[in-house]
Amino acid sequence: MSDENPNKNLLEGKFENSTFVSLAPKSNLIASHDRHTIEVWDVTTQAKVFEFNNHGRIIHSSFVSNDGESIFISFNDGFTWAWSLNKNRLLYTFSAILSIHSRCFVLSPKKNMIVATDHENRGFIKAWSYSTGEELWNIDLSSYSIEYVMSLALVESLNILVISSPQGHIIFWDMSAGQSVRSIQSGEAIETAVWDKHDNLLIIGNRYGNIRILDLNNHKDALLISAHGRSRIEAISIVDEHKFVSAGWHGTLKLWAKQ
Repeated sequence: MSDENPNKNLLEGKFENSTFVSLAPKSNLIASHDRHTIEVWDVTTQAKVFEFNNHGRIIHSSFVSNDGESIFISFNDGFTWAWSLNKNRLLYTFSAILSIHSRCFVLSPKKNMIVATDHENRGFIKAWSYSTGEELWNIDLSSYSIEYVMSLALVESLNILVISSPQGHIIFWDMSAGQSVRSIQSGEAIETAVWDKHDNLLIIGNRYGNIRILDLNNHKDALLISAHGRSRIEAISIVDEHKFVSAGWHGTLKLWAKQ
C-alpha cells in the first residue's frame, strides 16, 4: 500500500472553522457545516457548488450522497431534510436526528434505503426509505454486546452492513436475513471500518490516526499505516478495487493505492 501523492492534501485548511466534514469520493464532493451554514465543495476543482444558510434552526449533522444528487440535513429540533443539490429544493422531511458522524450514516439509492444510528440511542440502528423518508426497519444491538455503534458501512452487492464499536467489535449484518453472519474482535480503538470485498480486506481507521488492514482470508494483519498523524480517522471510502480514500478529523484527505 502506498500514498499516491503523500505531499498533497486536498482542500487542507478549508474546514478549520467547521464542526463536521463528510466526503463522497464517487461524486468528488465534500461537505462541511457549522451551527447554521453548510458548504459543499468539488474536490477536483476546489469550487464551492452549494451553500445553505438557515439562521433560525441549529444544524446537527449533514451528509452529501455518493451520487452527488442530494444532501441530508438534520436539525436539533428532531427533523431531517432531504435536499436536492441538482434542483436546489427540498425533497422531503422525516422525523429523526442523524448522528453527527458520517461513519454512522450510509445511503443506498440502489436499495432505496438510508441507514443510520439513532441519536438518542447509539446501540440502535434505523433504516428509512430513500424516496420518501418512511421508516423501514430497526436493529437493537444490545443482544450482540454492542451498546454504542461507532461506524456503519454497506456492501450493496451482498446486502451486508458492517457495524463496528469503539471497543473493537465488528459485526457483519445480513440485511436480507436480518441477522449477524460474522463477528470479529479487532482489538482496535475503532473510529471507522469498511470491508473491501474485492480482496476480502477489512480496513479500520482508529482514533490515533492509523489505518489497520486485516486480511480476512488468513486472519492476519496485512499492514499498519500511520495515515493522519495524531488526527483520528473520520472516514474511509473504497473508491474502486485499486484505491481507497481516508479523511482525518482536521479535514485532510489522502488517496491510497493498493499493491
